[in-house]
Amino acid sequence: MKTGIKVCDAMTRLPVSVKPQTSLQECAQLMREKKVGSLLIKKDHELLGILTERDIVRKAVAGNLDSNNTCATEVMVEEVITIRPDLDIFDAINLMKDHDIRHLPVADGKKLVGFITIKDILKIQPQLFENLVDKMRIAEEESKMINIQKPREGICQACGNYDDDLILAKGQHICGTCREENA
Repeated sequence: MKTGIKVCDAMTRLPVSVKPQTSLQECAQLMREKKVGSLLIKKDHELLGILTERDIVRKAVAGNLDSNNTCATEVMVEEVITIRPDLDIFDAINLMKDHDIRHLPVADGKKLVGFITIKDILKIQPQLFENLVDKMRIAEEESKMINIQKPREGICQACGNYDDDLILAKGQHICGTCREENA
């Protein structure tokens, strides 16, 4: 279900970033001060990774690391998923759902141009919240159904309509109508 709103229309153009050697203590204080849930870790203009509140809690706090003597690079996520600014925000939601993330750096080629979060999207399109919850519920139910071969039902990722027999085609779950149109 395309919204007609592009990622570049919803993204933050000046995301909060820190240098790789920044301590977790400083990162947490900056997150609190700027009221953000994640930071981009950059060296010069190169994106090295992303550090989220979840990373701090699950890796540093749970691992009993000293936040004053542990730097951002030790707990950040290095394999950063990005999205292009010209894509629809519905594509961003799908990417977030597929990778279980809530934050996406926006890149035009190799150039970082912004940052978009699930909150940014929901501020602009609150009705997408219901779609997001449905998609997460469907994904959760599917993950519980190990080794059961039955048709996948849910929302077509191409047109946004419900179908009880979606198929996976080119990385998207699509309905019969879209399947025929793309054949």
